[in-house]
Amino acid sequence: MGIGGDDIVNMLLKELLFPVSLVTLEVTHLSQMNSLEGNILGHLSSLESLYFNHCPGLVSLPQTTFPSSLKSLLFCDCPRLESLPEDNLPTSLQRLYITDCPLLEERYKRKEHWSKIAHIPVIEINHQLTI
Repeated sequence: MGIGGDDIVNMLLKELLFPVSLVTLEVTHLSQMNSLEGNILGHLSSLESLYFNHCPGLVSLPQTTFPSSLKSLLFCDCPRLESLPEDNLPTSLQRLYITDCPLLEERYKRKEHWSKIAHIPVIEINHQLTI
């Protein structure tokens, strides 16, 4: 399932209108929404894949964003996203993809924060695969 646009995403996430059986969610075109608030995805107990695509307004994610069932997490074209909730990434996470997110890419290129994501089996940053 894909959703896009600041107003639609904000309304759907705040009202918890997604079925708990949802397996894949793509959030796109967040141009003004700079953060997801609270534990708005935590109730999606079947969610395995979460994609943020073309979200130029997205700056941060709260510490309790991701459900424990999450296996794949992708960020593409989120130029203002500065960091991930590294201390609260689910242990089920098997893949992390980051592309065209210069602040995140720089964060992990410096290796200062690499230890917080190193437990993820497959990490791809700007098409450079780390296993």
